[in-house]
Amino acid sequence: MKILLRGKHATHELAVVLGAALSTAPRLSHARVIALTGELGSGKTTFTQSFGKFLGVNRRLLSPTFALRSQYKTQSKRYPILEHFDWYRLKGIQDLSPIGWKEALNDPARILIIEWPERARRALPKSFTHIKLAHTKEKERSAVITFHGK
Repeated sequence: MKILLRGKHATHELAVVLGAALSTAPRLSHARVIALTGELGSGKTTFTQSFGKFLGVNRRLLSPTFALRSQYKTQSKRYPILEHFDWYRLKGIQDLSPIGWKEALNDPARILIIEWPERARRALPKSFTHIKLAHTKEKERSAVITFHGK
């Protein structure tokens, strides 16, 4: 599904709509995963901030570029933990073990948002949501959403 996003508010609205849909969807046997791809400045962090705000995260979400992983408590009963991963600095899948990827993925009460998932694509579960964000014109972006698995 391809969506045209005119302005930052449209990226926010996309995050809210997807957040509402995932909040009511049945839980999976593992964490709910959203993989965000796109060039620098395409809206990955904006999407994540809006998604977290929708779930009731009270802190400001920042891209965890140097920490690789940030964890936030939400107000959602279904998904009380939101984790934000930034895999930009990963050299490969072997770099995921020290940051607790498997433990986070195995918890069905979490939502994991990953920026730069292409750095360790094989680590993604069979069921995940992929959102590809891209610049189209000034102050305009596109989002291509693909649901993989369940």
